Amino acid sequence: MFLSITKSHNRCSYYYFFSSSSSSKNKNWSLIHQIVKAFHNQQDPKPLNPILLSKLQLYHVPDVIISLQPKPFSAIRFFEWADSFFISPLSAPSFCALLHVLLQNQLFSRAACVFDKFIMQFGNDDDTLDAFRDGFCDLDSTNHSVVYGFLIESYCRKGMFDKSVDIFMHVCVKGIFVSPNVVYLLLGSLVDSHCVDVIVDKYGELCSAMREQPFSVYEFVMNRFMNKGEVEMGLRFHKALIQGGFGLDIITCNKILKDGQRLLLVALDKGIKLDVVGFSSAMDAYVKIRDVGRVIQIYKRMLNEGISPNVVSCSILIKGFCQNGRILEACGLFVQILKLGFEPSILTYSALIAGFCKSGNLRDGFYLYEDMIKKRCEPDTIVYSVLINGLCKQGLVGDALRFFFQAVNRGLSPNVFTLNTLLDSFCRLKCMVGAMKVYYLMGMLNIKADTVTYTILIKGAAQLGRVDEALMLFFQMLKKDFKPDVITYCTLIDGLCKLKKSSAGLCIFDFMCKNDVAPDIAIYNVLINMHSREGHLEAALGLFVHVVERGPKPDVFTFNTMICCYCNFKRLDDAVQLFAKMTSEQLRPNAITFTILIDAFCREGRMDDAMLMFSKMLEEGPEPNLVTYSCLIHGYFKSQSMMESGLKLYNEMLENNIAPNIVSYSILIDGLCKRGLMKEASCAFHCALDKHLLPDVIAYTILIRGYCKVGRLTEAMMLYDDMLLNRLTPDRFLERTLEEYQLKKAGAIHLCA
Repeated sequence: MFLSITKSHNRCSYYYFFSSSSSSKNKNWSLIHQIVKAFHNQQDPKPLNPILLSKLQLYHVPDVIISLQPKPFSAIRFFEWADSFFISPLSAPSFCALLHVLLQNQLFSRAACVFDKFIMQFGNDDDTLDAFRDGFCDLDSTNHSVVYGFLIESYCRKGMFDKSVDIFMHVCVKGIFVSPNVVYLLLGSLVDSHCVDVIVDKYGELCSAMREQPFSVYEFVMNRFMNKGEVEMGLRFHKALIQGGFGLDIITCNKILKDGQRLLLVALDKGIKLDVVGFSSAMDAYVKIRDVGRVIQIYKRMLNEGISPNVVSCSILIKGFCQNGRILEACGLFVQILKLGFEPSILTYSALIAGFCKSGNLRDGFYLYEDMIKKRCEPDTIVYSVLINGLCKQGLVGDALRFFFQAVNRGLSPNVFTLNTLLDSFCRLKCMVGAMKVYYLMGMLNIKADTVTYTILIKGAAQLGRVDEALMLFFQMLKKDFKPDVITYCTLIDGLCKLKKSSAGLCIFDFMCKNDVAPDIAIYNVLINMHSREGHLEAALGLFVHVVERGPKPDVFTFNTMICCYCNFKRLDDAVQLFAKMTSEQLRPNAITFTILIDAFCREGRMDDAMLMFSKMLEEGPEPNLVTYSCLIHGYFKSQSMMESGLKLYNEMLENNIAPNIVSYSILIDGLCKRGLMKEASCAFHCALDKHLLPDVIAYTILIRGYCKVGRLTEAMMLYDDMLLNRLTPDRFLERTLEEYQLKKAGAIHLCA
């Protein structure tokens, strides 16, 4: 509604601004000069004469902004002030002027924010956007290459590809040169949107824009399609260019055909005869996209056509089996290689060793490694890295370190990946001393740390609550000219937020944006979760709306966090609406999504709604987990009239082979105690002990309180003594419970006396 009210007004004011009739007649240069002077020196124009301010009109705003070009931040302050000063929204020329100032001063991230606000205000109105595009031509000293490059990038970022193409054609007509990076960005957006016809239609202009590298347009588009696995689209593009009469460089074509292994898959579908090398390449292409089903089909087709497999094709199939967790089949194929008289290659060994390590079978992985040594097949860096990674994943960091030094003695040239693996393992074990030793070892071995190295160290320090150390590592990283990536920023911001240093986390977020590192959805998830935990519902909702409307696209975790936030504020109807929105956008809810809603309904006593959600979960998936069942059982046990349903659900959980933990046992014990079934409650307690589940203070408190309620203080005190023997410190609630019941007992004895 806001746009419909203002659109016609702003369109008129835009043309009015750029018409020659308004160039001087309506301008009060004295007023403009005084406003400029005020904003040069201070943050708001309070000292200005109110009478003078009353003369300020919307059409003066662009002139003031342009006059503030040497002071871009003053221009921003004036723009924000003017936006709140005028009742009517600022006109398109005001946005144009501010973008001009920001781009002239290379404040690109600020310019992006202004552009986003412009699009939000004016929408996709063609007349306004066209006038906005043309408006930059009327501004003297504008670096048109930078400005129009920025507009192309911004429209691509907003998904407005038709407008980005319009801008590109506009600069071609005007003879303005834009950076090849901008052309690549435009091409990438068009490829990702499958706009093949547009690329072909504008192919001549795109090649001209690349000047010295005209054939790189073809190479870029084909590579992009191949890397995405969209071979048919690549072939369609290739065919359309030939039909359009465009000449293609044969060297570039051959390079694409050589690099694009997936073209072999098309050859297979067309019935073209391949040799063992061709079949192996086609198999490898499907292994890379983890489609082991097609790999097996191609392998069988090769056999049916009478082509004998070689060690390479067998090794590729072994790799495919191992990727899919089909280790037994991979082992069977390995035995077949030996029966055929082939010598397993380094590829064969590395694929099978990786499969063993991935499945946690380190013993057989090292057996194969020793077999390699015996057969004088020298392990390479990949084999050593896989084994070290396997040891680290099982927490055997000491063994991994010893094996690393053995490998170095055998001639291994360690790389940063191997040492980062060791580093990460020490950090996961919260052993920063060991991590720092590995870091210093990198220096001794002349291996340069990379962004991943620092990210791991920052994460390790943050997990231990060492905020100062994490920040020191971050700034040390900057000092050494490393560019933190989005994962580094996410790691640091997440660490700070978890330690309730939200202000510092937001400062790092602002720093990231100013350094033109685009936040991904993981970072927004961290910030939404932070606001949710701190009880700032509106702030969390604001960020959520931002990602829904402007990107990056929210994922399941984003929705889960926001649903949980609504539930914490007891806004269950909003939570359910968000759940419906999530499913309508084809995002599949996971077990956590359902459990959050089920738990919220149970806490509010809405057991019918909780069971409806549980039924939906059973029908559509995913499978309920222990936490889901525990929430429902606890909800039923809170109501005396529904305990039978709770016990029935508990038995159903056991029938589904979901083993209870100490929390679920505590819920069961609590429910039994509330019904006075102390024998059954005691049995459940000892059942937990038999399963080597160590009861916590809560479990003891529930059972002790149950004994007290039925007047069995002797058993309660015996359990209390047992708790102390197990070195569990009772909380104030338990102590007060025992004191109350002992006083009641003493009072009863006194009355009897």
